Amino acid sequence: MKKIAMLVAIAATMVSGRAVAQNYNLPTAGSINTEVQFNPFSDDDQFQIDGLKVRYFITDKDAIRLTLGLEMDNKNDKQFGQAPDEDDEVATAFYKYQTGNEENKTKTGKFSIDLGYERHLVKNGRMDLYVGAGLGFETTWSTNNMIEADMHMKTNATDPDKVSSYDFFTIETETKGDNAYSAFRAGIFTGLDFYLYKGLYIGTELGLKFKNKSYKDFEQTVTNNDPQIAQEDRVNEVSNKNDSSESTLKFSIEPRIRLGWSF
Repeated sequence: MKKIAMLVAIAATMVSGRAVAQNYNLPTAGSINTEVQFNPFSDDDQFQIDGLKVRYFITDKDAIRLTLGLEMDNKNDKQFGQAPDEDDEVATAFYKYQTGNEENKTKTGKFSIDLGYERHLVKNGRMDLYVGAGLGFETTWSTNNMIEADMHMKTNATDPDKVSSYDFFTIETETKGDNAYSAFRAGIFTGLDFYLYKGLYIGTELGLKFKNKSYKDFEQTVTNNDPQIAQEDRVNEVSNKNDSSESTLKFSIEPRIRLGWSF
C-alpha cells in the first residue's frame, strides 16, 4: 500500500507540474546534481537507499559523476525449543542455561564507489537523455559469531536412573569472510532524467555491465569450553585461502528510482 501511495504521489507531482511555467532548471556548465537511489518495488516494505550520487557538469553536455554506496546489517537471533516440564530438573536447568548463553550474531556490509563520465545528447523541455561509461569497485565483509550450549551428565553409580551431576558449557564458533568478496566493475550505460520542477528530477538507467569478483579468505575459530577438554586444546583455528573468482557480463536495467536535485 505504501508503494502504491508513493507512485501516486509522484504521478500527481508530474501532472501538476504541467500547469507551472517552464522552469525546470536543466543542468548547464558548472551545475551540480545530487541524488539518491532507492527501490520501491522490493519484496520487503523497508525503505532502503541504495546509493548516493554527485554529478558535476564540465560543460552544458559533459559531466563527471561519483557514486557511493554503503550497506550494513546486524542481526542477533535466539531460537530455543519448547520449555520442558518443570518436573524435569536437568532439562529445565539446561533450558535456562541456553536462554542465558546461546546466541547467533551476524554482521554483514558492503561498500562501493563508482566514477563515471556522461555525455548528454538531448535536452528538451523536461527530458535529459545521456550516455556514458564508468569504472567501480566494491567490497563486502561478514562476521558470524554463534554460541551453542551443550552438557555432560553423570549418572548415579547405585541408581542409573538418577543423575548425580551435570556440567553445562558452550561452544563458540566465529566465522569471518564467509562469501565475502572484492570486485572491480566497468560498464557503459544510457539514462533518462525527467525534470519535475525547478531542478527536481527522477530517472533510471540501463546498460551493459562487466564485473569480476575475487572471494576473500575464510577464517574460523572454534572455542570449546567443555571442562573435559584440556585448556590448551579448547581453541581450534582454521584459515583457508580462497583463490576462487567469478566474472559476469550482462545487460541490465536498474529497478530502482533515482531522485535528484540540480543546482
